[in-house]
Amino acid sequence: FKVNELFCWLCFVMKEAWLLGEHLSLDEQTCKMQGKTIYKTCCGKYKRIGNGIQTDAIADDSHTADFYFRNEPVDQKWIDMGMSPMHACILHMFSGLHNTGHSCKMDNL
Repeated sequence: FKVNELFCWLCFVMKEAWLLGEHLSLDEQTCKMQGKTIYKTCCGKYKRIGNGIQTDAIADDSHTADFYFRNEPVDQKWIDMGMSPMHACILHMFSGLHNTGHSCKMDNL
């Protein structure tokens, strides 16, 4: 839990420090991880990287603008609207954007 504050601060700072362009992309990001952590997830048998830290991320020009860990609980507001947990996570990230008018490309979502 010691790094949780760092991750929350990173999400806040990245949104404040970066003026997002018109075209965004949304995809998963995976980082190989050894050792114990609450953020470690099973990335599936088809991923070469193996188990590690996996997030859904909004990126702009190859820079991560926001991310959400796959093992974190999602906002209940979106679940109550009938969204799946994965889509609730994505909508939660989009709701945190400061400006509007973006187009977003998604991979396998």
